[in-house]
Amino acid sequence: MAFIRKKQQEQQLQLYSKERFSLLLLNLEEYYFEQHRANHILHKGSHHERKIRGSLKICSKSAIFEPDAISQPIIKIPLRDCVKIGKHGENGANRHFTKAKSGSISLIFSQVYFIKEHNVVAPYKIERGKMEYVFELDVPGKVEDVVETLLQLHRASCLDKLGDQTAMITAILQSRLARTSFDKNRFQNISEKLHMECKAEMVTPLVTNPGHVCITDTNLYFQPLNGYPKPVVQITLQDVRRIYKRRHGLMPLESLEEEFSEQNGKSTCRTINSFYTLKGKFSLLRLPKISFFLRYFGGQIWFF
Repeated sequence: MAFIRKKQQEQQLQLYSKERFSLLLLNLEEYYFEQHRANHILHKGSHHERKIRGSLKICSKSAIFEPDAISQPIIKIPLRDCVKIGKHGENGANRHFTKAKSGSISLIFSQVYFIKEHNVVAPYKIERGKMEYVFELDVPGKVEDVVETLLQLHRASCLDKLGDQTAMITAILQSRLARTSFDKNRFQNISEKLHMECKAEMVTPLVTNPGHVCITDTNLYFQPLNGYPKPVVQITLQDVRRIYKRRHGLMPLESLEEEFSEQNGKSTCRTINSFYTLKGKFSLLRLPKISFFLRYFGGQIWFF
C-alpha cells in the first residue's frame, strides 16, 4: 500500500508541476496586474460540465488562465478580441459592455491562444471563431471588481491610436500604485529604519514589472505590484559593491545599476535601480529619487 501511495504521489507531482506562467508570455509593454484562484468551467449547465482548476491572471492587454494540470494548455485571451465581458448568465444579447449582476465571469471573444500544452515549449496554437469561456472565482465577492477591471482594460485596448492605449493603461497603472504602498511587515528586522520609499519599475528584456522600492538602513527592497515572481526582492546593503547611473530606453528617466555579491553563492550578481542582474538575469529598476539614493550610499560606492 505504501508503494502504491508513493507512486500516486509521484504521478500527482508530475501532473501538477511548478508554475508555467512567465512575464515573457505578455506582449511588449504589457503589464501583469493581479491573479485570482479560479475554475475554468467547460460546458456549463450541461451533463458534461467539468471544472479545470487554475489561476486567472489579469493583464493590461489580455486575460490569462493557467491550469494547475500541466496536461492542459495555458489560455491567453486578448482583450481587444473580446466581444462581451460580464458575469455569466446576464440577460440581453446587446454588444455593449455593461456591468452584469450574476454568476461567474464570462468572456465572449473571437480569438484565443493555447500555450505550453503538456508543458512543451512550442509555437502558440490559435483558435478563431466566436467562443465563450466561463471562469468561476474562489472568492465570489471579487467578481464585480474583476469584471470592472477587465472592462476598463478592454476599453483601453480598443482605442485606435497606440499612444492613447499606452496613456490610458499608464493612468490605470499609476492609480493602482498610488493606492498601494510597501508592506512594512516585509522588513527582515523590526529595528530597521525607513529612509526612502518610492514607485519603481524592474525592467528585464521585453518585460517591465512595476512596484515599490523601499530603502532602510540595512536593506533595499523591491515589492512588485503583482507579487510576481516573489512578493519581495531583498538586497542587503553591505553586499552592494558598486552603483552605476543609467538611462533606460533612450528616455530621460534616470536610474541606477547596483552590483552586489550573492551571499549564498560564489557568483557576482547585479541589481539595478535601473538594471538588476541576479543569477544571470539582467533587469532594471527605475527610481525617481536618484540623488538621494546616491547620497545614501556615500563613500562605499564607485561611480563611473
